Amino acid sequence: MNMSKRVLTSAIAMVLAGGMGSVSATVLMDTNTGSINFASEATIDAVNGTDLANQGSILDAQVEVGFSIGKGTSKYARFTFNGPLVGTALDAGDFTGSNVDASFSISNGGQVGDDYVIVEISIDAGAAADGQQTDTITFQPVDAAGPVGKMEVRSQATATIDYVLYETAVDAVNETNPLASASATWFGWTSGLNLSCTNVVSERIDVTDPTQFLNVGAGPNSVFSVNLTHATAYTLDGALVDIEVDYFTAGTVITVTGDMTAFGGGGDATLPNDDGSAASMTIAADEQSATIATIADTVGVGELILPMSGDFEVTADGTTEIPAGSYSLSLVDDGDATFDVGTKDLGTCGNLQYSGSTDRLDFALTPDGVFRQFVRVTNPSNTSGDVTVTVYNDSGDSTSFNLGDIAGVASSTLGSNASTGMININDVYAAAQAADATFDHNGGKLRVLVRGEFGDDAVDNNDETVVGRRDDGIYIQGVTVSRDNNAFFQTK
Repeated sequence: MNMSKRVLTSAIAMVLAGGMGSVSATVLMDTNTGSINFASEATIDAVNGTDLANQGSILDAQVEVGFSIGKGTSKYARFTFNGPLVGTALDAGDFTGSNVDASFSISNGGQVGDDYVIVEISIDAGAAADGQQTDTITFQPVDAAGPVGKMEVRSQATATIDYVLYETAVDAVNETNPLASASATWFGWTSGLNLSCTNVVSERIDVTDPTQFLNVGAGPNSVFSVNLTHATAYTLDGALVDIEVDYFTAGTVITVTGDMTAFGGGGDATLPNDDGSAASMTIAADEQSATIATIADTVGVGELILPMSGDFEVTADGTTEIPAGSYSLSLVDDGDATFDVGTKDLGTCGNLQYSGSTDRLDFALTPDGVFRQFVRVTNPSNTSGDVTVTVYNDSGDSTSFNLGDIAGVASSTLGSNASTGMININDVYAAAQAADATFDHNGGKLRVLVRGEFGDDAVDNNDETVVGRRDDGIYIQGVTVSRDNNAFFQTK
């Protein structure tokens, strides 16, 4: 980004703050308003001090004199700095006033390392009138070579500035017999970044066809909204911060972490471009994250640049089951920015969940084994709905099919408050092999997961009790029969 964009960004920020004409870059001490914040990401030299630039008069402090000053006489104003110190010796040019007949000279303090300055305010003997108490005086610490500033800090403590008017220089030095006074917050420190993500109401994964979302099919489906922008804060050079200049320059890598297995191939995972279009991310080889790098801001459209505000969206490939789970976002500073902020991790931003309800039998016996096992699926809700089944082996391989594909089960739809008959685990396994001939138990046990198009999904966040899950969510039970057929044992 070139300097012209930084200037434009600063102007836009001032307009957003209240309009170019209404924005004041000066602290008004009588009302304690107008203070600014420097970016807290700046590094401060606690031993030698760090200079603060007074670009745009952001460190100017204005106050009413507060007492009349007769023609041909003087009074003494003491400014005390709570936090900052004088970094470059002050002079008369660092003060100005609304009264054209007033002149200023340093009486005491204002030297390097001082935390105060005493300035003599004199009204010309030939003035048309005395100096008025409503006249203003402005402290404007600016180096003669430019808006470099003459103040320095050794910490990021909030700075205040005090003003007291005295009759004599002696009173001002001893801080006795004040005539008028005012105090104000001069400047503070805050992060220049606005980084946040918010969960959105995503379309749920269709339990009857987990390769699709409800209502939008394969997608795109919003998972979370993201806001990567800058706040109103200033660099030590006195410029408004710009996220692309001061924090994350072109080449910054943005990573969304979460299960992306269904979004590769013909699918997609995207973040918003500057024109509102979608920028495709690169899905990692392990399909557990997706990344994209920002580019430099140019006149073109359809670019992934910062600042950014919009949604992270996914589109399924239409054949792979969409996994339920959470998604988080982080971005890494490439090291070329004004401030080195490293990696910013926004944590969990959103999630994808199944529609309806889910339950599972975690211990299903080996088909055609010594013991016979049966399962029973129940819909305790007042709504009928289709049921799908997913079978896993001990290696983690899986295959899915409809409940009605199992021998002896008349329909994939399970009525309200209804249950299936006792289903032999051998028939469940046969349906799994019919769905995928390569699926095999390999001599091990199985797990059976059922999804119903009804009820609330109590396993979305793993925070529901077994009793609560049975209020309206699907559940599966397992029964094992003894070898002599005289007894059975419920295994779930």
